[in-house]
Amino acid sequence: MASASPLPAVPLLIHRLGERLLRNLSHLLDRAPPGKGWRDLAQLSGSRGGVRLSPLELEECSLDVLAPEGSPSWSLLQLMGERGCTVAELTELLQSLQHTEALQLLNPSLKIMVEPESQVVLSGQMVKLSCWATGYPVLYYQWFKEKKMVPYGNSPELIFSQVTVEDAGYYICRVSSDSSYEFSQWAKLDVCDSQRDSEGGSQLFTW
Repeated sequence: MASASPLPAVPLLIHRLGERLLRNLSHLLDRAPPGKGWRDLAQLSGSRGGVRLSPLELEECSLDVLAPEGSPSWSLLQLMGERGCTVAELTELLQSLQHTEALQLLNPSLKIMVEPESQVVLSGQMVKLSCWATGYPVLYYQWFKEKKMVPYGNSPELIFSQVTVEDAGYYICRVSSDSSYEFSQWAKLDVCDSQRDSEGGSQLFTW
């Protein structure tokens, strides 16, 4: 069986988020109650071995409140992102602070948009099962045949370059984010023997 694994997802840094999302997040942190604000976020990050800001840098962030549209939280998030803090790491920090509103901004509901469909095919054909979802910040896919995990089946599309009768069965895809997961509907793959020699068996790979 020849296979090709997709490239791993590149972690998204905080300052690469959309401006509107960053503004809304900064607004929540600026006005958060004690224990959930931007200073608490900075302190927690430093104590956990993440991005650590100096007292002077924190003071500079706080002075941004004096500007007409200044935001201490905006400055803090920009600094953290520039120093390598990812959205996944920010999510963990906000979970520790129990900042529910901020977490809802970062992790909108995961939703499967394209379900895999059942198919009847001939052996030797190329077959593709698809499952596409929306969510944030990063989605992870894993295909299963019945209850068994499909090797290299960690992309939205599961492709058999030359399907065999042994590939027949029920398939399902699990889509997960850092905070939730969903399963697709079941798709039944029926493979009819074309009575042709299929030397080498099935080749499975993902895009």
